[in-house]
Amino acid sequence: MVEMAELLGSTERSIRTKLTSIVFITCGAAILLACAIFAVYDIVTFQTSLKKELATVAEITGSNTSAALAFGDANGAREILNSLRAQTHIVEACLYEPNGSVLARYTRDVSNQARVFPIPESDRTEIRDNSIVAFRAIRLNGERIGTIYIKSDLQQLHSRVMRFAEIFAIVIFLSLSTAYVLSSNLQRSISEPILELARAAFAVSLHKDYSIRAIRESKDEIGFLYDRFNEMMSQFNDGSRNSTGPMPTSS
Repeated sequence: MVEMAELLGSTERSIRTKLTSIVFITCGAAILLACAIFAVYDIVTFQTSLKKELATVAEITGSNTSAALAFGDANGAREILNSLRAQTHIVEACLYEPNGSVLARYTRDVSNQARVFPIPESDRTEIRDNSIVAFRAIRLNGERIGTIYIKSDLQQLHSRVMRFAEIFAIVIFLSLSTAYVLSSNLQRSISEPILELARAAFAVSLHKDYSIRAIRESKDEIGFLYDRFNEMMSQFNDGSRNSTGPMPTSS
């Protein structure tokens, strides 16, 4: 009896663990995939938003400096660029004359005034070296009179990623905890009938009692197994009776 209890206990743990693991892993994979897709979409969308925002800042600032650039007013251009200090994510900015020389510059780090700025480029906004850079041509009466360059850090993006990582961690933990609790309870509808059939089969094997029947409680595949088991036991029982009947007498 101890052997029977140990065997059935091992079978019970195995079936229940497997069913719980299947549901748990499936739910976990689906949740992780959904979170990953949402995170990638949000990051890409937010990067696009940041680039558009920086491009707008470059265009507005460049428009404001057009007069200073046209008259070569370095002090006026510098004051306009220094107004970018209110936007803490702006790292540096530079105003170029048509020949590419620097008319005015701004750096968030006041100790880095000797910073060498890149050469002016055509209109573009892109991510470079963990930052966003924007180049915009400055025009007056349709004529190009200079170029403005603005560089922004990605601290906003990093903060957003960290915030989403915290939210995703909480969502994943709560979702997996719920999936584990539900799977642990719902798997019984499958594991219990199988275990009951296993107990009946073990009892037949142990006691050689072919009159034992499994009581079917469902009409699914497991119920089909119950019917086949009972039919098999009926055949064994009939065969056992025939084999133990009275021996024929010789005349």
